[in-house]
Amino acid sequence: MEGFTKPGGGVVSFVRLKEGIDSSRYADLLLDQCGVFVLPGHDFECEGWIRIGFGETNERFQAGTERWKKLRL
Repeated sequence: MEGFTKPGGGVVSFVRLKEGIDSSRYADLLLDQCGVFVLPGHDFECEGWIRIGFGETNERFQAGTERWKKLRL
């Protein structure tokens, strides 16, 4: 990840991916390898970013970020 946009009061935010990484491929790999669901920025005309949600409990969100660390591109 390269950057993070702090939510302005909502429950979603966008995270910038390293240059050259396809957001759809990244989202698919993250779900397949780690069981973590994000939406590709491509769906929002924002290629190179992914959208993450904060609608889970702190415990579930932290568990997801730990699984996310295991992602292999």
